[in-house]
Amino acid sequence: MGRYNVSKQVSFILIMMVLIVMITGCSSAEFNKAMENGKQALSEGKYDDAIKYFQKAVELKPNSEEAKKALEEAIKKKDFKSYIKTVAPTMQSILEISTKWDSLRQQSTQGVITDIEFGMQTMDLATKMRQTVEELESISLNLKEPLKSIHELLISSAEQNVNGLTEVISAIDQGDYSKITSANNYLSEARKYERQYVDKLQELAKEIGIDLNELLPN
Repeated sequence: MGRYNVSKQVSFILIMMVLIVMITGCSSAEFNKAMENGKQALSEGKYDDAIKYFQKAVELKPNSEEAKKALEEAIKKKDFKSYIKTVAPTMQSILEISTKWDSLRQQSTQGVITDIEFGMQTMDLATKMRQTVEELESISLNLKEPLKSIHELLISSAEQNVNGLTEVISAIDQGDYSKITSANNYLSEARKYERQYVDKLQELAKEIGIDLNELLPN
């Protein structure tokens, strides 16, 4: 009777071992498939799909560093792409304002427009630049590091542009053209922050393996 019980126990253990091997094998196959699908989606820029597959892989093997790193990479790339898409219209507005300002300054220097016309058009540009600052600050609310810190450089650039344009208007209104020097200082600071922003954005894109040029509008 004792030998019979032992035999039954051994049989039960063997069956459980077979089941465990089968379950583990199925789990590994699912994990490998999820990782394969995730990598394929990632290479195609389908970040939402990649995140879904890598999340499944992490669920199947919570201790897999490969799966966790792949998931983190997919999330970073998605966040970066989403940021560029969101900020692109405001960046385009800043570019248009800057182009208009360069043209306006040249017209003023050449005497094509009067100081009054120059002041009124500069005031219009300052108003538009203030609006871009508000838009940029709104975008900042939903950002995570390191994108948030990089984005702050763009906000600083826009703010300095506002200060510079406002100082030009003040110089014209008060007839105090010594203010043009401080206006130029503000505008120089704006360009400095803009260069830092572009450099940091490119560094981050390279770090996470994204071609920034492919995301920017033509």
